[in-house]
Amino acid sequence: MVNIKSLISVALIGFSMQLSAQNVHVHGTVNGIKDGTPVLLMLSDGRSAMSIAYDSIRDGVFSLKATVEDGISIGYVLFDDRNLPSIKGREFYLAPDADIEVTFSDPKELRSYPIKSNVPEQAEFDRFIEKSRRQHEETVELFLSGLSHKETKEQRDSISAIIKANDIELLSEMLLSEVWIDKLTELAYNNFLSVKTGGYSNLDALKTLYERIPEYLRDDTRIERIKTFLYPPKTVEIGDDYADAEMFDLEGNSHRLAEFAGKWILLDFWSRGCYPCIMALPELEAFSKAHPDDVAVVSISSDETEAWKDASKHHNITWHNWCDGKMDAGIYAVYGCEAIPTFVLISPEGKVVDKWAGFGAGMFERKFQSQIYQRKTPVYTKQNGRFSAEYPRCEKNATNDFLHISKIENTDKGVTLFFDAYSSPKYWAKIAPEAWVQTPEGKRYKVVTTEGITVGEEYYVGQDGHGEFSITFEPVPAGTTTLDFYESENPADFHITGICLTE
Repeated sequence: MVNIKSLISVALIGFSMQLSAQNVHVHGTVNGIKDGTPVLLMLSDGRSAMSIAYDSIRDGVFSLKATVEDGISIGYVLFDDRNLPSIKGREFYLAPDADIEVTFSDPKELRSYPIKSNVPEQAEFDRFIEKSRRQHEETVELFLSGLSHKETKEQRDSISAIIKANDIELLSEMLLSEVWIDKLTELAYNNFLSVKTGGYSNLDALKTLYERIPEYLRDDTRIERIKTFLYPPKTVEIGDDYADAEMFDLEGNSHRLAEFAGKWILLDFWSRGCYPCIMALPELEAFSKAHPDDVAVVSISSDETEAWKDASKHHNITWHNWCDGKMDAGIYAVYGCEAIPTFVLISPEGKVVDKWAGFGAGMFERKFQSQIYQRKTPVYTKQNGRFSAEYPRCEKNATNDFLHISKIENTDKGVTLFFDAYSSPKYWAKIAPEAWVQTPEGKRYKVVTTEGITVGEEYYVGQDGHGEFSITFEPVPAGTTTLDFYESENPADFHITGICLTE
C-alpha cells in the first residue's frame, strides 16, 4: 500500500481537470505551519488514498475545492510539513456541496483538530473524536517526541487499544447508520490486520456488533467487507488450484478466469489510489503485448465500481480489466491480498505458481521466465568423463529471477556458464570480478574469461528486457556432478547453488 507522503510527488496530476467543477470546499486557518507549505485534500477508502485538490498556505489560510461522487465519502487534509509526523490526519465526511472549515492551532491536534461542517453525518462521527481526543493527542505527541518507532511501540499499542475500546463502546450505544457502518468497517479491517501480525484482537466484540446488522442489509458490499474481515475466507496459496469468480468488464459483460483455460494467467489486484499500482500499468501493458498467445493479463480492481470505471478510462487500460464490485471482500480476499498491488501467476494447468505484493521494474518478465525455465527439460551429456548440461536443475536460484542458466559446457579448458538475464532495460546489474564456481568439496574456481559482459562493470539487458552472456571459470575436476555459483562473499549477492550437471 502506498505511503501517504509518497503521494505528494504525484499530487499535482490532473488538478486542472479536478478544479473545473467544484462542489466541495475545505478551508481553514493554521498556526505553527509556515506559509508556502503544500496542503492536499485526500480521498480515502480505508486502504489507500488519493489527492483530489491542492493548495498552499498563504497568510495562515488555505482553500481546497474539488468534486466528489454522490453520497458520502471520507477525506482528510494532508499538510506537507516535515515537522509533522507522517500519519493520517483528522478524518471528516465529504459530500456534494460540503463546506468544511478547519482550525489547526497545535501539532498535537493533527488527528483531532476542530472543524465546522454542513455534512449531517459529521456530528455523529465527531463523537468518536471527542471520546478519544486525549488519546489522539498522545499518539501525535509520541510521534513528535523524537523517540524511535521501536521505543514507542508499547505506548502506541496501549493508546490504540484504548481508542478501539472507546469506539466499540460508542458503537454499542448508537443506532445503525452510515457512520456506524463506516466505523465498524474501520475497526474490523484494523482488527484483521492486527490478528495477522499477532496484535491485540477485539474480534468477539466486533462480531457481536456485526450480528446487529439486519439480514436484508448483508448483501450490501460494505457489509460483505465487514464480514470478510471478521470471518476471513480460506485463501488461495502457491501450489493450490486457482479460484474463480464472476467479474465484469467496463461494458458490464460477465467474465470468469475459466475463459483462459490452458493459458498462463497473470492477475493484477490494484486500486486507483495506489501509486505502485499505477506505476505497474505500463509494464503490464508491455507484458501483455509481448505474450499475446501465451499469457492472459487480468487486472482486477478493488475500488468501487464507478471509481474503477473512471480510473480505467483515465489510464487507458487496454488488456483484460475486470471488477467484481465487492472491493476487498470478493475475489480479492479469496486470493489473500493483504497489500496492493498483489500479483498472482497461474499456470496453464490452473495452479497458483507464484504470488507477491509490490511492483518492481521488469518483474513480470522475470517471474514468467523463471516459471518457463522450471518447465524446461534438462539435457545432460557426458564426454571424456566430464558432464555438461542444458537447462540444468538447481537447488536454489538466489538472483531474484534475474539470471537463469541455459547451458553449462564443461571441458578441459574450463567450465562455462551461459546465462539468460531478464530485467528492465532501464536498470543495470553487475557481476563482481571475484565471482567463482565451487565444487561440493568447497574448492573455488575463478573467472577466466567472459562474453557479452564485463565483470565489475554495469550490465544492461536489451530493449526487450532480455540479455545473454557467458562466464568461463577455471577447469573443475572431471566427474564433477554439481556446482555452486557465487558472485561474492556477500550472501545477499547473486548465487545459484546445487546446479546439476547430471541426472
